[in-house]
Amino acid sequence: MNKLLVKEGILSINNSLNDLDIKTNTLTLEISGNVCINDINNNTDLDLKIIMSDGSHLLYNRYNESINKFNLNIEITSNAYVEFNYSLKTLIASDISLNANIAGNNNISHINFHGITDQKGVIKNVATSKVDEATKDNEVLENLRIVTLNDAENMIVPNLLVRSDSVNAIHNTTISTVDKDYLFYLNSKGINKKDATKLIVDGFLKSNLKENN
Repeated sequence: MNKLLVKEGILSINNSLNDLDIKTNTLTLEISGNVCINDINNNTDLDLKIIMSDGSHLLYNRYNESINKFNLNIEITSNAYVEFNYSLKTLIASDISLNANIAGNNNISHINFHGITDQKGVIKNVATSKVDEATKDNEVLENLRIVTLNDAENMIVPNLLVRSDSVNAIHNTTISTVDKDYLFYLNSKGINKKDATKLIVDGFLKSNLKENN
């Protein structure tokens, strides 16, 4: 696993596993080959653009806490696979924008978001997957979930802008509280409510982050 300190605005990555330490608020990643990126605990606002070269494969895991803003734009042409997994726990207002733009054929784009709000935290999540006209054999997925630990009015806005008739497009969205059945089960094992809630929250956030196979 390579550990990369990122201070510049543009970075090209080819066939590698990487831990990113991001020290910039604007970053463009150029992806080629088979790439895995772990972007963990970089708790700063970020405008991230990912450019997928033809035939490239990207697994991107992102986790952070209490950021004001994150904006993602993924540009995809042909024969690419991208899975972007983002877990966020926030105690403040967080504005999250997740976008994928497909301009070619035979692509897979999966965006998975797991969010937790507590104390003064609130999440606004807008996700947009766009598939251009005259493209074919593409798959897009938006899987967006928020668990609310406070009284926040969280928001998820899923958008599938599909201009092609040869695409598999799916979105799943949920905003919920902690599952009472899980809490009851853990309480029955002698775990108090606070610790049980933490176990459930940690599991929810970690389950969204995947290992490279």
